[in-house]
Amino acid sequence: MRKILTIILVMLSAWSMAQNMSLKDRFFYGGNLGLQFGSVTFIDVSPMVGFWFTNELSAGVGAIYNYAKYSNYNPAIERQLYGGNVFARLDIFSNLFLHAQYEPINVEYFDLSGKKSRKWVENTLVGGGYKQAVGKRSCLTISVLWNLTQSEDSPYQNPIIRAGFNF
Repeated sequence: MRKILTIILVMLSAWSMAQNMSLKDRFFYGGNLGLQFGSVTFIDVSPMVGFWFTNELSAGVGAIYNYAKYSNYNPAIERQLYGGNVFARLDIFSNLFLHAQYEPINVEYFDLSGKKSRKWVENTLVGGGYKQAVGKRSCLTISVLWNLTQSEDSPYQNPIIRAGFNF
């Protein structure tokens, strides 16, 4: 809860520094879509919405859903996770940015007998990335993030590499 309040305070203080942009132009949308098929099937759908507080500082929220099926095991193993995130991004050069994200996700686990259970795992991700403009108001992004709260329960292994699209 303290992390969310800190992010809100940063956003409110940045609001006071906002430059003259229309409210409509301050919003941006995007996310990640990942697909892999074969002996390992992986589907990632992670939409997001963000808001530009200044020309350099933005923040937003997103949803996360992952499905994975490992057919190379007998029987096949299927896993789903879902959750959300709150993020802040600071452009440090025209194409480079710093990124921080708080991400609580609900992960599915299996014990040795194969019984499924679920657990909420909190992740704090920091890092940076590169964005490439594609048109007037859209860009492709690639980020390299590090999970500061890495644990055996986290579904991620450091470093975390993500690609996405914003418009």
